Amino acid sequence: MARDATGHEGARPPGTGASKDRREDILTVAERLFAERGYEQVSVRDVAAAAEVTHPLIYYHWDSKRGLLAAVLERNQERVRGLVAGQTDPRETILAIITNYLTEGRLYLLIMARSFLGGMPVTDWPGGYPGLEVAIRVLRAAGPVDDPRWDDEVRGVVSLVTAMLCGWVLMGEEIMDAADVRLPQRERAPERLLAAIDALLREALAPRVKPGA
Repeated sequence: MARDATGHEGARPPGTGASKDRREDILTVAERLFAERGYEQVSVRDVAAAAEVTHPLIYYHWDSKRGLLAAVLERNQERVRGLVAGQTDPRETILAIITNYLTEGRLYLLIMARSFLGGMPVTDWPGGYPGLEVAIRVLRAAGPVDDPRWDDEVRGVVSLVTAMLCGWVLMGEEIMDAADVRLPQRERAPERLLAAIDALLREALAPRVKPGA
């Protein structure tokens, strides 16, 4: 069996199919642990134990825990960039991003929420904020680009939408438990959240939409 850079068994030469599969397995495990506990509460040894690999193997592929986090986040960030490539309609673009986060990107938002609640500065978040950046760009383009009041409105709306989404992902189930929400209302909750966000976007865009559009 091949050895990694530290002499531990289990590593394979970079670029092989087996090595790529092993990296993907580690990223999947790390994503789950970061989402469950938050970045600060998870060590490289925790990830290694859950992935059933040695922790030097993780350092072989990523030079630090932060590098591992960046790789975990990049998978979702690339998906968002691909999802909205070429999109120009502000409502459709933002709703597509929200829908992605409610399904495939839910763990990404949990990592973000728990990391920030754990004290991570927003400036330390690896990879930037492609969802926010795209939402601001397409919404801003629907109004006067050089108007600072419109820019403030756009950033406020996008921030509110993102906060609604993060709050739901982080505590939605617990809040429904506390309020004793039952079926079918519980099943309809994500759909109603999306409708509420859509209404907020329509309200913000109403003065900017041309008659008959």
